[in-house]
Formats: sequence, structure tokens, C-alpha cells
Amino acid sequence: MKYTSRITQMTVLPAGEPIFSEKATVITIEDEAAGEYIKITQQTDATFESNQTVAFDQEEWEEVTDVVNQMFGEIRRYKEETQ
Repeated sequence: MKYTSRITQMTVLPAGEPIFSEKATVITIEDEAAGEYIKITQQTDATFESNQTVAFDQEEWEEVTDVVNQMFGEIRRYKEETQ
């Protein structure tokens, strides 16, 4: 039998914070037998009892990231205009 390894989860958090920080964002590759998708989870409180999750398939993620990047461009443009 041949084995392989994959990275299926990464955590983004401020430098120096522990991985269980409320400021941590966990990005996971999920698959519930209908194809892989990305799930993003952020803890909403220190008790670990409440999380917020959003999930995207690849096509939707590409569109969402395009819009998010466009919106960050708008923020930058507004900052430049008002400084």
C-alpha cells in the first residue's frame, strides 16, 4: 500500500498568539463526499463553545476572493483620497 500526506488545515493568527487564540482563523480543506471545499472558522469566545464557519467550493471561493480584493482596493483608494 502506498501512502501520501496532505496539508488539510492551516491557522492564521497574530504573531505571538497561541493557536487557540480568539484571533485565530482556521482554514480547512473539507470533503463530505460531494467534492472538496474550503471551510473558514473563527472562534467567537474563549470557551470554545461558539464558532463561526463559512464554507466555499472552488468556483465560489474564486469569485469571493475577487470581490474581497476589489473591496480592499476600494478601501485603499478611499484612504489615499482622504489623506
